[in-house]
This record gives sequence, structure tokens and C-alpha cells, in this order.
Amino acid sequence: MGTFDTLVIDKDIPLADLVQFGLACPDGHAQRGELQTKDIGAAMDRYILTRDPEGALRLYGPSEKSTRDSVHYRMEHGAPGVVEVHRTRYAPALLSTTLLAYTHCEDCQPLYFERPAEAWSGLASRELFVEFDLTFQNGRLVKVDSTGNGSRADLRAHMLKDGVGVLPDDDRVVKREIEAWKRSRHED
Repeated sequence: MGTFDTLVIDKDIPLADLVQFGLACPDGHAQRGELQTKDIGAAMDRYILTRDPEGALRLYGPSEKSTRDSVHYRMEHGAPGVVEVHRTRYAPALLSTTLLAYTHCEDCQPLYFERPAEAWSGLASRELFVEFDLTFQNGRLVKVDSTGNGSRADLRAHMLKDGVGVLPDDDRVVKREIEAWKRSRHED
């Protein structure tokens, strides 16, 4: 595990543009949330991928002018407390490198499987993992390569080959879990 940096994809970038650029899972869903990478500095910083004034996709990172302040206070019951306030200013990140970035597809339904008896028994889920090589020149995203991501069907086949008891999507319990998953996505 360890530390990582987060790449936030600007929600105002049209989904079709993300798919056209290659930021999509194998089933064609645009990756529009957050990606993680360990290739910038793994300092738990946030970077933003957005359009620059010329329309290119550009990476912006925390500038030297960002601040972190601690505010000390007393909670209602008298115990001391501390709130850390982050004020981040972003500036173009002038990177010329290829970053490995990864996430799970928020639009692909998870696969549900039964845990083995020796583990905590019950139903578990696995989401579709996706990763990309993102190539930047002076901070502009110039190329996206998918790094061997398989589709949801590929993940199911792989899990079944490994002996994992993947349940079919039309299973009564799985249907209930999928409905709950769908509702949770619309609560945001």
C-alpha cells in the first residue's frame, strides 16, 4: 500500500472526450473520478487534470503558495481538539514523464462472490480495476495507454479459473446487492 498522490479528473471535461482520449475502462466507461499514482512523489498531494486555456488536458499541482494551518479549539465536553485547514493553490505541473495511474471503474457493476469458509464467510464483491500509463510533456497530457485492463467478463472468467465462487448476476442475492449498489451511486 503506502502513500500515493491523487489525480482528480475535472468533472467539466465531457465524458466523450475522456473516452476518445483513452481514459476509459475496457467496457467503454469514462474514468471521471480520481486516479491514484505513486509516480509523482507519493506525498498524498492532489493534482487536477483539466483543460488549459488552449483546450489541452493539463495537470495542475499544489504550488509553493499552498498553506496548512492548525486551529486549536475546545470541544463541547472540554477536550482539546485540532482542525487542520489546507488552502491549496494550484499551478501548472510542468512534468515530462509517464505516470502509472490506477482506479476502479465506478460504472462497471462489481462481481459478487462467496468467501471461502476459512475466511469470513458471506458475500463479497470485487470491482473492475483499471490502470493507465499517462504521458505528459511539460504538464500536458499527450498520450494514454491502457496497461492490460481486462473487461468485467474477463475478470469473471479469471476469478472462476482461480476457483472463486463468482455468483451470476441473476442470482437472487446478487440482484439485491446490485440494486443497493445502484441506489448508492445516485445518493451523491
